[in-house]
Amino acid sequence: MYPELRFDIAKVQRIFADPKKTAPLRKQLLIDMRFWKIQAGGKNLPQLLADKCWSAFEELSASSKDAKLKSLRQYPEIMKYAMADEVMRQLCAETYAKVFHLLVSMNQYLWPIT
Repeated sequence: MYPELRFDIAKVQRIFADPKKTAPLRKQLLIDMRFWKIQAGGKNLPQLLADKCWSAFEELSASSKDAKLKSLRQYPEIMKYAMADEVMRQLCAETYAKVFHLLVSMNQYLWPIT
């Protein structure tokens, strides 16, 4: 992989790593993924996720110069999947935090009972 491509992927992932910027996108993706899973039986889910992230990138990077990255035109598929990869990392981290908080709460309330 070319160093320039790696650098552009890191820039794109940094945009999608911002939890405040991407909160509405992640919420919508959870809804969409459930719908896509029901409709398509989970087929092409990575492609649908990548396409959704690609369209959201224009919105997220509208105020920055990152929208003009050279690799976006040269390697659109790689860049799409890099975006989707970072969004899935954020979704997993968010889910992990919620589950951990739930387990801590359950332990706090159920431990005295047992």
